[in-house]
Amino acid sequence: MSELLEKFPPKYASELSGAESEAWYFLLSDGKLIGGEELVNHYQMLGLTTEEIKDPDAMKKQFCLENKAVRICFSKGHIYVEVFEIEPNEAQWSAIGTLYRRDPDTNIVWDLRVKSEGKWVHGEGSLPRFKRVFSKTFQ
Repeated sequence: MSELLEKFPPKYASELSGAESEAWYFLLSDGKLIGGEELVNHYQMLGLTTEEIKDPDAMKKQFCLENKAVRICFSKGHIYVEVFEIEPNEAQWSAIGTLYRRDPDTNIVWDLRVKSEGKWVHGEGSLPRFKRVFSKTFQ
């Protein structure tokens, strides 16, 4: 993790609010984001080689669960959030809210991995809708 933090220094969502190009991030438990280099995806951030990516979702999931991280991708007017079996904490919800409010017409797309049911819950809409679906899904 220290190599990842060195290569991608953590930043608060407010520091990224003006970013318009699409970029991938991991949202850490302290509410800071790492990543953000254009055209560098989560596998590249983790330093995985083509040979190491046998089950790409398993590698992302392992990283997110071990570090209590949320996977995020955003660009102007769009946020993608992927959650693996854990509920974002207050700092992470705050960061998602900051990214959401940076543009008046932002749309959130989400994939929530529900451990108890072993399936994904997919949806899109506003931040309040995302929170309602999240609460209902993870009761």
